[in-house]
Amino acid sequence: MAEWHDTTEEYLEAILEIEEEGTIPIRARLVERLGLSAPAVSETVNRLIRGGYANLNEDHYDGDGEINLRWTASTDDTDPQAFIRYDVFVNGVLSDIAVGRTRSIVYGVGGTNIIEVVAKDSAGNVSTPATVTVVLNL
Repeated sequence: MAEWHDTTEEYLEAILEIEEEGTIPIRARLVERLGLSAPAVSETVNRLIRGGYANLNEDHYDGDGEINLRWTASTDDTDPQAFIRYDVFVNGVLSDIAVGRTRSIVYGVGGTNIIEVVAKDSAGNVSTPATVTVVLNL
């Protein structure tokens, strides 16, 4: 329990500091602030949101490479949609893991970005990647 408390406190302090600086606290800012991977931050933020500790308003694009993705949920004969895992790749690098949700905020670079979303079920079945190309003029 102490580890959960320490992590919760660390994230909430980072969110508060980011807000006090006049910046919207989104996952990408937490990745930068905490020096952790995007998937690790995403999973912890999801736990904070589910636990009622945080409510991040991430439905925006602030012009610095953030890409707000939404996709149609996969259907599966093994798992209900709430348990399907989505791996989100930007330019071949795992950027987020979304479990049971069909949205993600990822970072791209100036120029062309290839984004892939792959669905995985508990049996280990993997979908064909859904791919989109996004060009950012930063």
